[in-house]
Amino acid sequence: MGTLTNSYMVTNRNTPGVSPIEYLSNDNLWWYESTTLNDPNSSDYILQSKTASTSAPSSFTSDIVTQLNQQTSPNLTVFIHGLSTEWDDAVFYTGTLGSNLATQGYNGLVIGFSWPSFGSKWSETFYAAGSYTFPPSASTATVRGNIGGSIGSFQNFIIWLASLKTQVTGLTTNIVCHSEGNFMTMCGLNGYKSADIDNCLLMAADINSGAFFPADSSLVGTYAGQGLGISNNASTVTVYYSLNDYVIAAAEGAYSAHHNPGFSSRMGQSGPSYAQGTIQTNVYSVDCSPVINFPNLNQLISANTIPSDTILHTSYIFIPQVLDDIIAVATNANPGSIANRSAGPYTGAYIMDIAT
Repeated sequence: MGTLTNSYMVTNRNTPGVSPIEYLSNDNLWWYESTTLNDPNSSDYILQSKTASTSAPSSFTSDIVTQLNQQTSPNLTVFIHGLSTEWDDAVFYTGTLGSNLATQGYNGLVIGFSWPSFGSKWSETFYAAGSYTFPPSASTATVRGNIGGSIGSFQNFIIWLASLKTQVTGLTTNIVCHSEGNFMTMCGLNGYKSADIDNCLLMAADINSGAFFPADSSLVGTYAGQGLGISNNASTVTVYYSLNDYVIAAAEGAYSAHHNPGFSSRMGQSGPSYAQGTIQTNVYSVDCSPVINFPNLNQLISANTIPSDTILHTSYIFIPQVLDDIIAVATNANPGSIANRSAGPYTGAYIMDIAT
């Protein structure tokens, strides 16, 4: 097994770390690299090309391929952050996830894709304009407008990600999305083919609960199936949710005018809806409510095993038991054989039990 040494960030932010927060034109991307593994500090990252491009600089790809080829079972995980996340935050959460996964035994490489989310100060005020549209129209005036304008660059990133499999034998690729990052991924993969993702993991997803219904379901009309781009491009999809996530509950109320009118409930709080149709057979759900809750979180904070300022909404990337489940999925474990899971009420649905 080789030693991983570097960290990598890819973004379509026009000027990372600088306002105004807008997306790059012409579906371009910036490619950053740090010489420290799982580096949470944006100041350490060096831009690899003075010119934005639709594909990675050769040195960037070469460095990643070299590290992955040193691994016995090469594994790459991409983290896609959520709302109220500026460039420095995106780097921090990517590095933190990578470090925490490594502590739990993950031997793969974690890199980040950062779309142009506004910071917390402006995200709610400029979340979206007008009623729900899918995908949203491109605009730099709102968060969801920025997502609409990021679709092309996101797909260019996915093309690059898929190309790594031709250079690294046996490579497993995973995408881990958090909160609004799930909507970015849902829009980016809408209508797309051949992304060749092994596992897509949706944490605290701020997307509608009917996203994995068949698109032509007569029960739910034209608002169903908007996540089929994810399930069609990934071998497995795993939805992690918690009924206790008050941030997702608040988002359901605060942004209701801008959410899917066919399904107001959020997948990150209630999980995928099973009640009105058949969801895709490669979609699995894990109700994390027994683990992602205030008593358990407070106990972990009191024991100093996770940071004291951790909130339920972001706790997925800090709680060791959840990280263990993520590693199992990312390394292609059978969904029904993963430790501390009980069978839920539907096929493919599980409940995460507190480890004993």
